[in-house]
Amino acid sequence: MKIRLLVGVVAALVALAVSLPVRVGAARPANTTLTDPEPIPALVADAALTERFLPAAALRAGEPGQVRIVESTPLKPVADLVFLHGHADRADNHQELFAAWRQAGLRVLAPDLPSHGDTSTRPIDAWSTADLAALIGTLDRAAGHADRPLMLAGWSYGGLVITRILQEPAHLAALARPPSAAVLLSPAVAPLPFTGGDGIARGATLTHTLDPPVAGPPRPVSPLLNPIFTIRLLGEAWAARAGTPATDVPVLVVVAGAETDWYVDAPAVERWAQGWRTAGHRVELLVCAGARHAVDLEPWPVGPTVRTRTAEFLAGTTGTTIPPPAVTTPPVTSPEEQPCQDR
Repeated sequence: MKIRLLVGVVAALVALAVSLPVRVGAARPANTTLTDPEPIPALVADAALTERFLPAAALRAGEPGQVRIVESTPLKPVADLVFLHGHADRADNHQELFAAWRQAGLRVLAPDLPSHGDTSTRPIDAWSTADLAALIGTLDRAAGHADRPLMLAGWSYGGLVITRILQEPAHLAALARPPSAAVLLSPAVAPLPFTGGDGIARGATLTHTLDPPVAGPPRPVSPLLNPIFTIRLLGEAWAARAGTPATDVPVLVVVAGAETDWYVDAPAVERWAQGWRTAGHRVELLVCAGARHAVDLEPWPVGPTVRTRTAEFLAGTTGTTIPPPAVTTPPVTSPEEQPCQDR
C-alpha cells in the first residue's frame, strides 16, 4: 500500500512537472530593457561588481517580477561570459572566480536563478531548462556584444543546465549566438541522493574555507523544498549522462574529490567527462582530490588553481594572455602539494 502511494505521488509530480505551461515560446520580445548598472558591495575588490534587473515579462508574457543580473566588466572586454550558479546559491557568491575572469578580459553576466538571490520571479519549480536557455539568449541580446565571443559557464546545477544546452539543438537555437567555449564546475550530472550528506546544503559541507567571501548562506537549503525542480533535475541529469554535445566547442570540466564532494558523485562525473573525450569531443578535465563541491571557493591551493586554470582555459580560446595576478599566493613547489591534476 505504501509503495503504491509513493508511486502515485511520484507519478503525479512528474505529470505536473511535464504539464506546467512554463516553456518559453519561439517569439522573443522586440525590446528588452535592463536597468542601469548599480554598484553592489564587493567582498573581493577586483570583482568590481554591479547589478542590473531584467523584467521577467521580457522572457515570457505575464511572468511577474524581475531577474537580477550581476556583472563584472573589465576595462577592455575580449569576450562575454554567462555564468549560472547552483541550487542553494546566488550569483555574487562567486566573486573570487569573477575577479579572475575579469582579469582575463572576460565580461561576466550572471543571473540570480528563480528562487535564489534577489530574483523575484515565480519559483524555480516553474522554470525548465528551455526557459533558462531562453534567459541566457535574452540576456545576451540585451547586454552582450556581437563582436565578442560568447562563453558559458556553470557550477553544480548551473553546470548541468549548461551541459544540457550544449547537448540540445533546440536549447542552442534559443541563444543569441553559438557559444565558443564552456566551463563546467562540479556539474550536477550525477547528483547524490541526499545533498550535503543529509539533504541539507551547508557552507561547511560545500567548502573547507571557514569564512568564504560569499554574499549569502545556502538558500533554499534543500532541493526537496522545490519538488518539481528536483524531479526535473534528476531527469536532466539522466539525459546529460546519456547524451553528447550537439556542438563542437572546447569544454573544461572541473571535478572535486571522490570522498569530499557530498553533492555529486565525483567519480561518475569524471567518467562521464572522459566518455565525452573518448567520443572525440574537445574536453579538458581537471580533478581536485580532497576538494569539496564548491571548488572555486576552496582554500589554497585548490581555489586559486581552479580560478586560474579556468581563466587560462577561457582566455586561451580567445588567443589572449592573462597578466600576472594582482594578489599572489604561495607557490606549489611539488606535485604532492597540488591536489588538482589534469586527467
